[in-house]
Amino acid sequence: MSWIFGYFGNTDQQKLTSPETPLYSFRDSNIILFAGGNQQTIFFKSNSLNSCWCLAGVGLISVGDEYKVLDENDWNNVFNFDKINLSSINGHFVRITYTNNELKIITDELGLREICIVQLADGYGFTTRIEWLKYFIKPVIDFKEFGSRWLLQNQISRKSIIKNVTRLVCANATIKNHYLSIKQNLWQPDFESSYKPGAVDSAIKKILSIKNKKILLSLSGGLDSR
Repeated sequence: MSWIFGYFGNTDQQKLTSPETPLYSFRDSNIILFAGGNQQTIFFKSNSLNSCWCLAGVGLISVGDEYKVLDENDWNNVFNFDKINLSSINGHFVRITYTNNELKIITDELGLREICIVQLADGYGFTTRIEWLKYFIKPVIDFKEFGSRWLLQNQISRKSIIKNVTRLVCANATIKNHYLSIKQNLWQPDFESSYKPGAVDSAIKKILSIKNKKILLSLSGGLDSR
């Protein structure tokens, strides 16, 4: 799976290195960014010496009777506006945009991908891989939050099971002037929508219509079982 790892803040004394060999890297006075993993699901673009964007994941958009997998140009067009509408995009992804000394982080609406954010002395560390939090802090499990996941009540939660860590999922974040602001995504299913016979079969056929990709269908024991 593709991943993103980095630091945003004062990088003068920051000696952060990538835990794995990255496919892409970017650094200036405000940010250190590494990205890697599956090269088909990691995207990176830098338009100048002090701006870039990076995305980990897969995006699908409906085009007629088919689905299209978003490529770098498609992602660039999606986020090339001040007001971004992700309602038409299926899939799982985390996107980071750095420009004008500001960091913006966007996650998919269904909460399939997440990113962990840690406030440090002179900035913020971030990673899509929870085990890499050890490069920023000494992780300590929040047993109250962790224990609640064994019960049906509060099982679906945005909170992190690691203390002093912000788990960004189904939400967007902005870091500017050493301040982190988060806007939650309040997506809900359309309860008014009526079921149409053959809808599931039609949706599967649309997915199978994706060209130049090997499609595998599986049912997990997590999201599907809730």
